[in-house]
Amino acid sequence: MDKNPGTESNFLKIKLKFRLRLILLVPFIVQIIIISGLVGYISYLNGERAVNEVAVNLHSGITERINEYLVNFVETPYKIIQNNAVAISSGILDYNNQTMLERYFLEQIGIYKSVSSIYFGNTSGGIADSGREAVTLTTYFLGTDGFRSGNLRKYSTTITGKRSKTLLTIPAFDCRTRPWYTAALLKGDFVWSDPYILFTGQDMAISASKPVYSSSGKLLGVASADLFLSHIGSFLAGIDIGKTGLSFITDQQGLLIAASTNEMIFTPKKDGEKQRRLGAGESNSLIIRGAAEKLADEFGSLSRINSGRHLEFSPDGSRHFIHVSPFINQAGLDWIIVTVVPESDFMEKISANNRITILLIIGAIILSIIIGIFTSRRIADPVQRLNKAVHDLSRGTWPEQSKETRVVEIDDLKRSFFQMSSQLKTLVENLTVEIKERKLTEKALRESEEKYRDLIKFSNSIIFRIDRKGVITYANDYALNFFGYSPDEILWKNVIGTIVPETDKAGRNLKQMMDEITANPELYERNENENIRKDGTTAWIVWSNRGIPGENGEYTEILCIGTDISERRVAEIEVKKLLNEKEILLHEVHHRIKNNMNTIAGLLYLQSESIDNELASSSLKEAHSRVLSMMLIYDKLFRSNDFNNISTAGYLPDLIAGIIQTFPNFGHVQIKTEIEDCLMGTNTLVPVGIIINELVTNAFKYAFTGVEQGMIDISFLKRGDNLFEIIVKDNGKGLPESIVVGESTGFGLNLVYLLTQQMRGRVEVVRDEGTEFRVKFSV
Repeated sequence: MDKNPGTESNFLKIKLKFRLRLILLVPFIVQIIIISGLVGYISYLNGERAVNEVAVNLHSGITERINEYLVNFVETPYKIIQNNAVAISSGILDYNNQTMLERYFLEQIGIYKSVSSIYFGNTSGGIADSGREAVTLTTYFLGTDGFRSGNLRKYSTTITGKRSKTLLTIPAFDCRTRPWYTAALLKGDFVWSDPYILFTGQDMAISASKPVYSSSGKLLGVASADLFLSHIGSFLAGIDIGKTGLSFITDQQGLLIAASTNEMIFTPKKDGEKQRRLGAGESNSLIIRGAAEKLADEFGSLSRINSGRHLEFSPDGSRHFIHVSPFINQAGLDWIIVTVVPESDFMEKISANNRITILLIIGAIILSIIIGIFTSRRIADPVQRLNKAVHDLSRGTWPEQSKETRVVEIDDLKRSFFQMSSQLKTLVENLTVEIKERKLTEKALRESEEKYRDLIKFSNSIIFRIDRKGVITYANDYALNFFGYSPDEILWKNVIGTIVPETDKAGRNLKQMMDEITANPELYERNENENIRKDGTTAWIVWSNRGIPGENGEYTEILCIGTDISERRVAEIEVKKLLNEKEILLHEVHHRIKNNMNTIAGLLYLQSESIDNELASSSLKEAHSRVLSMMLIYDKLFRSNDFNNISTAGYLPDLIAGIIQTFPNFGHVQIKTEIEDCLMGTNTLVPVGIIINELVTNAFKYAFTGVEQGMIDISFLKRGDNLFEIIVKDNGKGLPESIVVGESTGFGLNLVYLLTQQMRGRVEVVRDEGTEFRVKFSV
């Protein structure tokens, strides 16, 4: 009566069951897919992060290089003008001698290749100018008639630096009306002009100017120098900014200063049309125009850029990285440095790696499905066969059990027989499966060994196996081809004399090294040494060594895998050679400067001894002392390994000792010194030395008249991170109240004042039991 409900329940149970092969295969494939997807996603995120980090680092490095170049670039005219101003104000150059100024400026033009012209305009409207043409690089003179306002004439130059043919005449020229002259007077210090297009229309330039005053404060004129802006463009073009990256520089109005694309940054010269500068938005480069538009959208005005910023934009549908940074100096330059690198420069390898990763993931999934099917079949088939055998046995392969008899012993024997038959059948089937699996395992092992041998044989690395005595027991094809040996020529030969010489070119004992490697390979897991080929040529190889243990755990052989690094070694040797040549060159430069200054000092001294006029002789001796103070710096540089900085403790005591030697009749004056040691650049230490020279010399000359026992106390003290103080104190008769530093008619004290102003410092005078000068300045 209950058969139908029971049958329906059994049917539902059967529908919810799964085959063993499916149970084994599905979870395995799902797990592989999930893991592969996670690996691919993490790989993509890491690639994106790596691109951003590389872009930021590349931008920062390039911007830093450009900023350093610009600092050095604009420093050149500053040094030239500063030196010319000092030379003119001190009388070394006669500011009224137009010919002397032109020749002196021409010598400077020959030294500084980035400078287009150097000139001086006097208070009469006249000008003395020496320059270089933008394209032909020939030199010229520009000068007004009589060195005053009037006709301006341009001359070609001879080999000896004299005026030749008249090339151009401009009437009614007055330098006092020129922007570079008026701007310098308006500011009263060093000033830059706006970039301008040369009247030849071949390049753009920028002028730097500074007013020149006499020691009494009288205006003598304005010293100036021009720079070719094309030099900046050439530098930008030479920087490696990825594969297709670029850089450009603009002013605050967005007008181009220079670009790495070497394009024209101003309109071409046409009849009837005035040339003008081009903005970044008018560039021929789509990338530069897109970057300019992005900066305008981001900041509105470029003057709002006061620090480095990283931006992104897509001018042609592809992602680009922008780094913008301001370049500002104290003389008024305010430019914007922009570098642009497309993402594709970084993404090429990453995209290729992503494609490879996707292919590997797909391959791994396909391989996992194949392995899963094979594994599930290996597991499920024996069970299915056993199940079939059981079914076959149950279907009559074995005799059916007869009906029970009433004899208890016979029924028990029948049941025992059929039970034993079933166990025997199962045992035989299990043994058969085990033998088959063992054979498959042995076959897989043989195939694995063959694949390993093929991998070693055809590898693109140098692979050797050597025994504990250094005898070669195996070499792959790449190693044989690299060293030029056949297997018969190298196998079972010792490495010494075949691929390793007994000593390398530097005298290193390589035989001893090989003995140590075979004895303790773990100490030479990575080793670089010189090797030798069959034809006698040498090669540097980096070796990875690993011991191969035997059955007892001790090493029986050494596996050596090598990579040729000969080209890298040659490059390292060339770099060392270039560094040595640079050091020799710098030593020679400082040596020649020192010798030239020594010659100047000697001429000044000889001239002072030959003049009867005591005032003139004293002035020449003072100039001789100042030259010696500067020469001492170059002597220190020549003897030092640091060509930028000098120790104050090494320079100032020697300077003071030299000053004392020039006053042999002042044995009654005691000298005390306190010098704190610190490293200072020559641009700072030269004026420091001259200031100490002037103050000590003045003390010897004027302080001890009528004083039986004198004392001069000289101190150089560090007052803070960048603050320093010079103290020169004497117990002499004291400085008269009528003498004020900066307003004195004496050259020495005015020179002290000017040099202190140059270092942004101040001079204090204390009149108490003698005279004490305190010069405070910052670096």
